[in-house]
Amino acid sequence: MSEKLRSHRVARDFDSASLAVLESCSLGEVAWKKGECILTSGDEATRCYLLTSGDVFIQTTPPGRSPTLLQTIRGGDVLGWSWVIPPYRWAFDACAATDATAIVLDAAKLLAASEADPRFGYTLMKRLFTLLTDRLQATRLQLMDLYGPRA
Repeated sequence: MSEKLRSHRVARDFDSASLAVLESCSLGEVAWKKGECILTSGDEATRCYLLTSGDVFIQTTPPGRSPTLLQTIRGGDVLGWSWVIPPYRWAFDACAATDATAIVLDAAKLLAASEADPRFGYTLMKRLFTLLTDRLQATRLQLMDLYGPRA
């Protein structure tokens, strides 16, 4: 599994010490079948998922309405950011759009490791927020397409 972890976008180019810390936070791998619910909005956020294959829908379900698709993420992306800051609850739902796999990281261990080793924590957060910025940019483009002027 260390090769899968090392090749993931989050860990790529980590030095050996940082990779060892990240690996110590791993709970192993998980596989989901198409249609399987992964995260439910409001539930406690105790894990971080490094997607290694497949597609996952990020969606929200307003009360009394059908789910609204916000984004599709793929292998190489990170699923779940809500473990980083309080109240540590998932903000969105996530369901497997296809069969998918991920490396599971223990959120409490990641936070403790980040506090114990600020260099590791800074590097990890920088990687996560780079991916988060990419995701926000994709959402921005999607909204521009949805609400922008029509030709």
